[in-house]
Amino acid sequence: MLQINHRVVNIHPRAINGICQNFPGITDALLEAAGLPVHKAVRARALVEPPSAPEIEAQHRESQKVHVLFHESGSGGGSPTRGKPDGVRACEVWVKVAAPAPAKDADWIFQQAAQRSPAEMATDQEDLGKPLWIRARWISTRGEPGPWSLAQNTVIA
Repeated sequence: MLQINHRVVNIHPRAINGICQNFPGITDALLEAAGLPVHKAVRARALVEPPSAPEIEAQHRESQKVHVLFHESGSGGGSPTRGKPDGVRACEVWVKVAAPAPAKDADWIFQQAAQRSPAEMATDQEDLGKPLWIRARWISTRGEPGPWSLAQNTVIA
C-alpha cells in the first residue's frame, strides 16, 4: 500500500498533482480518492490543415478603420461559435481595394495574421468611398492554411 506523507502533500500540492496526472498507472478513481482533480478534456491535437473556412464580417467602428470579425462556422445551421477552432493558430486576412471583385489569387494582398477577433485595418484617405474586398482563412498550429472564406465586400468609410 502506498504511504503518503501529508506534510509533503500540503507543502507541494501542485508538484504532486502534476506527477500524479502524468503517471501512467494512476486511474481517475485513484485521483478522486486522493482528492486531486480529474481532467476530462484532452487538448486538441494540432491539425495538419483546418477543415473549414472562417466566417467573416466587416464593420466600420471608426473613420478610416475596418474591423474584420472572424469566427468558426456553426454546426448544422446553428449559431456560430466564438473564436477560432481547436488546433488553429491564427486567421489570415487578405484584402483588395478595387471596383471589380478579385478574379485570381494574385490579385489579393495579405493584410495580417490575427490571433484574436476582430482584426483591425487602417485604410488610406485616398481610398475613402472605394469598395474593399476581404477574405480569410485559418492557419493551423503547424502553419498549414485552410480553405478560403467567402469574399465579403464593403465600402471604405
